[in-house]
Amino acid sequence: MKFKLLVGFLLFIVIQSHAQQDELPFSTTDVEIGFCLKNNVPILAHVIEFDHPIIDFELHPQFDILSIQLREITNSGKYFKNKGMLVGFDLNKSEIVWTRKLKYQPYILNQRENQILWRKPGKTIFINPSTGIDQSNFNYNFYHFYHDNQAALSYAGTVKSSTLYSVDLKNGKPLWERKVKQDFGWNYLDQLNDSTILITSSGLHHVNINTGKGWEVNTKTGEKDYTGTIVANAAGVALGLLTGMFFVSTDHKTITGVVSNALQMEQSIYQANREFIAKYDELTGQELWKHEFPKNLCSKSSLFQIDSFLYMVNYGYAYHGQTPVFYGKPFIACFDASSGKTVFFKEVEAEKFAIRDFELKEDRLCLVTRNKLMEFNIQTGELIRSMNANLQPEEKIMGYLGAEVYTYMSDKSVQNSKQVNPTATFAYTNANNIHEFNLDNNTAIVNESTSFFIEKLRYQGLRFLSSTTKSLIIDADENIVAEIELSGKPILFKETLYYSKGTKFYTISLEDILSANK
Repeated sequence: MKFKLLVGFLLFIVIQSHAQQDELPFSTTDVEIGFCLKNNVPILAHVIEFDHPIIDFELHPQFDILSIQLREITNSGKYFKNKGMLVGFDLNKSEIVWTRKLKYQPYILNQRENQILWRKPGKTIFINPSTGIDQSNFNYNFYHFYHDNQAALSYAGTVKSSTLYSVDLKNGKPLWERKVKQDFGWNYLDQLNDSTILITSSGLHHVNINTGKGWEVNTKTGEKDYTGTIVANAAGVALGLLTGMFFVSTDHKTITGVVSNALQMEQSIYQANREFIAKYDELTGQELWKHEFPKNLCSKSSLFQIDSFLYMVNYGYAYHGQTPVFYGKPFIACFDASSGKTVFFKEVEAEKFAIRDFELKEDRLCLVTRNKLMEFNIQTGELIRSMNANLQPEEKIMGYLGAEVYTYMSDKSVQNSKQVNPTATFAYTNANNIHEFNLDNNTAIVNESTSFFIEKLRYQGLRFLSSTTKSLIIDADENIVAEIELSGKPILFKETLYYSKGTKFYTISLEDILSANK
């Protein structure tokens, strides 16, 4: 499975009703942050340094604006304070054009492309990215935007509401309403076609976004009155996995996320939940087959299909609030996609730790736990081989690395790691290390992450790579064009690179590098 880097914070705010040029201490300077090897020219960055750390920033290309979010910290530097600031940065003028003070709790700030939203239960305010001024106010929380952001799906009132509304964002009026339970939160939303979505929330809800019409199937995707002892034992375990949920219940006795993805294949939909796995007709929701599971077996899971076979990876964890907790049992299974007949079922020895991730390699299904790698025959489910990761104390595997990985060679060049070693497996750990594992012949080759670079961006034939110690820019032939400092979540816009690091915000023109690469 491709790893999707963990990004984003849930940040709680109260924002003033209008933007103003509040006092914002900052300094600017130009610094050398790299060197272009092709024309022997230093790479300069324009740096804005604030008094407080940058928590997040977002590009709003429609307005040529970046919104930068700051949060104050205590004198010791260990804790965040309950206040900060939102800053509007004009990309054309390369200057700050508006600021707004932030006060955290009990609101959530969401920065989306061309939208800034802040919301509390039952209320959402849209902020204009070009001015920082409130532009609209709704008595809804929005879960999904559509029709080019002219309409959105929402519940009104408390989190216990089961009435889903489509809201016209031009006037705030409901377009249609429908009952969609959210007892255990929204797990997934899938876009089936231009007019139809599929919501996983206490079941499956097939919804025409223009009319609200469609079928539904009620299933159990969570559990209330969950045993407190198990939660207490597992709550401190940081698996570091994304929830993938739009909303997560905060009830201390509730477990959520006991469900798989909704797999759409050949006009059918497959999904597993706490009690069974089933196949449904995509147009009518009619149940075509169902395979029931023993009690307390299933947890969060993933489905995928190869030819006429349906595969299930059951991870062995669910969610208590936003915290992963051990739940169910790790296993892999295969079913005949047409009939639902079991081809194989195999519990996975995960040493009391859940399956962290999986990936497919030809005829093998590869799994990782926090300290072990395993390979199973995709046709029979039999274990082919396994090995301990032999990591440093307290270091744990978090998942497979699906991004492009490059190896730094002895001649100071880089090469795609799959070309260097086609049988290698790459995984990342909680120590921000990347390791190469080779299970062939029951042996392993483990290299430290300083040898590897991850592709972060592509732009006009160039690839931007980063390791734990430095960053490189390479061309299409994998020649190193430049060495450069790169950090965090870089954004490219109109031949300019933007990124933040601590209290500093970097703006870098790529004009010289692009010219040298032509």
